Amino acid sequence: MTEESRQDNQRNPAQDRYASVTKHILFYADARFKQLTLFVAITAALVVILFSKSMRVDHCTKIVLMLVGEGITILFWRLEKSSVHWWKRFVGVAAELDKYMKPKCYYIDPPPIAAGASVALQFFFVGAALFWFYLLIHECCCGDLTVTF
Repeated sequence: MTEESRQDNQRNPAQDRYASVTKHILFYADARFKQLTLFVAITAALVVILFSKSMRVDHCTKIVLMLVGEGITILFWRLEKSSVHWWKRFVGVAAELDKYMKPKCYYIDPPPIAAGASVALQFFFVGAALFWFYLLIHECCCGDLTVTF
């Protein structure tokens, strides 16, 4: 029997679970940034369509695009909150499993500052939702938006 096979037989079950939990932590951390990138790209595309000189859209189409922008904002805001929830959940599981690990693998950082990335993203999504709401109200009440690219 080789040294590697002996180590595999003596492997702590917590190590296997810890490896799985770590993959989930990395997945949700990575998903947050991919979701944010996709949100910014979709929002930018909608803004360009709405304000482009070369693409004149009628009043009804603008309202629909603004509603789509508001819906996309709410959807991605919800995805962000869900990703953060699951990420924190798996971080808690990893910290709990670390009690049974030798040597200790998981280091718990001190509590983050109040204005961390998650809080900043909440403000970002609130700002985006307000932006779409303002455009929608302006279009419905005042008519044509004059800002062009």
